[in-house]
Amino acid sequence: MKRRAFVVAAGFTFLIALLIASALPTAVSAQPAPGLHRIGYLTPFLPNGSTIAVFRQGLRDYGYVEGQNIQLEVRSSGQDSSRFAALAAELVATKPDIIVAQTGTAALALKHATARIPIVMAGSGDAVAYGIIGSLARPGGNVTGFTLFTPELVPKRVELLREVLPRAKRVAVLACPDNLTNATDLAAASATAQKLGLRLDPFEYRTPASWKAMAEIIERSRPDGLLMLDCVNIPFQDIANFTLRIRLPSFSPYPGTVPLGTLMAYGPDPIGTTRRAAEYVDRILKGARPQDLPVQHPSKYELHINLKTARTFGLPISPSLLARADKVIE
Repeated sequence: MKRRAFVVAAGFTFLIALLIASALPTAVSAQPAPGLHRIGYLTPFLPNGSTIAVFRQGLRDYGYVEGQNIQLEVRSSGQDSSRFAALAAELVATKPDIIVAQTGTAALALKHATARIPIVMAGSGDAVAYGIIGSLARPGGNVTGFTLFTPELVPKRVELLREVLPRAKRVAVLACPDNLTNATDLAAASATAQKLGLRLDPFEYRTPASWKAMAEIIERSRPDGLLMLDCVNIPFQDIANFTLRIRLPSFSPYPGTVPLGTLMAYGPDPIGTTRRAAEYVDRILKGARPQDLPVQHPSKYELHINLKTARTFGLPISPSLLARADKVIE
């Protein structure tokens, strides 16, 4: 009798164990799938803006789909570069396989936060001068990617400004002290302006709140034009609205700002380098080392002109300049 009770108890115990075991696959399936790559992304832009959308599309072009084989961790500074250090540390703590930095300032913050995790710059200033990489051909360390920095770009923009505004005497310059190339760009702009008989009045943009005060000063001083240096943090739509309202010709380093109302822009499109960053992410995830991938320049520089803005200002644009433009907005 005792033996029968033991057998029944043992059988019951085995049945319970079997039921528990049958539930285990459900618990296991809730864990991350094998081979799921974690990708960090540090940007000054909105986390759901067009820039991150372009990067996501670039990843899809290489076969990466969120939730299937990648997990994307995005951190945005909200155009406040002082937050980059804390956000970089936060991203590193998530233990990603690789991190993409939208700007050189973001890349520098990440470099200080980790010397192990690969970092891909989607666009930076002079990364060599500021110690982010050793050289363009041999970046060394854990950082590689794409740079928007070309020394001759700033002088070229000043020359274009003079060509469009031949009688200009004074130009306001919107600079960003937080930008790693700000001092270099401002020096280059000043040297070229002096040769062309232009006086530059620099204004330092630091936070979105600072723009209102600067705009009031610029409006009172009535310069002949506004030159924006490389600075991804500035509120381009607000600036375009302001310059249209007071009829101030504005010149931008980013062609993508011309549809907003900016008069003219000459330079690379940061969206292009953001898309190309997905290629380096793919190569590194497949085994390439960051130190072996050269930092690349943009493949093309474009001149965009907003002819509609020019007509609003009563500003003639020469046929020769229009012929050189890559895009003209009527």
